[in-house]
Amino acid sequence: MAKPITLAGKLFFTTFTPTASSASNPCQLNEGQGRLYGINILNAGALFANWNSGGGSNPTTADRYMEVGAGMPSEAVPVFQKKGVTIIVGGGGGATTVDPGITLPRVRTYWYQQMQ
Repeated sequence: MAKPITLAGKLFFTTFTPTASSASNPCQLNEGQGRLYGINILNAGALFANWNSGGGSNPTTADRYMEVGAGMPSEAVPVFQKKGVTIIVGGGGGATTVDPGITLPRVRTYWYQQMQ
């Protein structure tokens, strides 16, 4: 439901999983859960250890995502700063900031097209 972003060979996207309604009141809000996924675009492996697995220094399949709170999350928004890149995801409990471990060089890029 939100567009993905790719930065330095890393793919980030959000998902939403509704929870099963177990409330006795059918009018009660059931928020569900939002996740941010971070995967390698070449092999679909996890980018970071301990995002979701809870231990170890090597990324596992469970480390492909992290919980970002209840409700439907926003898209992953990159914020470019002098010190590097930060990713912000909005959710039901507020904003979650993630350090994707990217230190891209900041250079000006120009588009030039010669007309014939």
